Amino acid sequence: QGVPAFDSQGRVYFRSDFEVDNVFRLYRANIDGTMRAQVAGSSLTNGNGEASTGAVGITPDGSTLVFGSDSPTANLYQLHALDLSGNTAVAISDVAAGLTPTSSTGPDFAPAIQFSPDGTLAVVRADWPVSADAAVNDWSVFVVPLDGSGAIRIFAVPMGANQDVEEAVFSANSARLFVRGDLVANNDNIVASTTDFTTPDQSATTATLP
Repeated sequence: QGVPAFDSQGRVYFRSDFEVDNVFRLYRANIDGTMRAQVAGSSLTNGNGEASTGAVGITPDGSTLVFGSDSPTANLYQLHALDLSGNTAVAISDVAAGLTPTSSTGPDFAPAIQFSPDGTLAVVRADWPVSADAAVNDWSVFVVPLDGSGAIRIFAVPMGANQDVEEAVFSANSARLFVRGDLVANNDNIVASTTDFTTPDQSATTATLP
């Protein structure tokens, strides 16, 4: 489930619950399917036991695996980075840490995690509730520095209005983020962009492309 990712050696990474139903583990295999194994360092835990893997992506240089996991809190998926030359995952997001959700909250599982081409920033569509107006299943866009300095909700969709961010990508020089979705009005897909990756909840109206 989700989009496979590939490292600098061409090996494929994917999440699956084929071993334990509804416990999604992170696996790696050679491109021909041989040498399949759970990724060392990706097995994390929460209060219920083994955590599940969510969204997956690999930095443009193929050296760092970034994945969502509902660790340390069950159902609250945080991003973790794993240098593929080692076997220790490091948390790079700590969003809504006081929340104890009853259903999955965090980066969308289906799309691959996207990165700035320089490999310093990840961007995800996520339903982390970071403020009083936020709600699970409202998809906003978050930029997450790989240095662990904290996730930032760049554009917030109007909560409870059935509006969502659909996708976000960086420009080739890593200087600008483009975001598509019904950011201003429901069922009206627009593209907004920004070069500011540190200010939260920017106005999509003023950032909308003509």
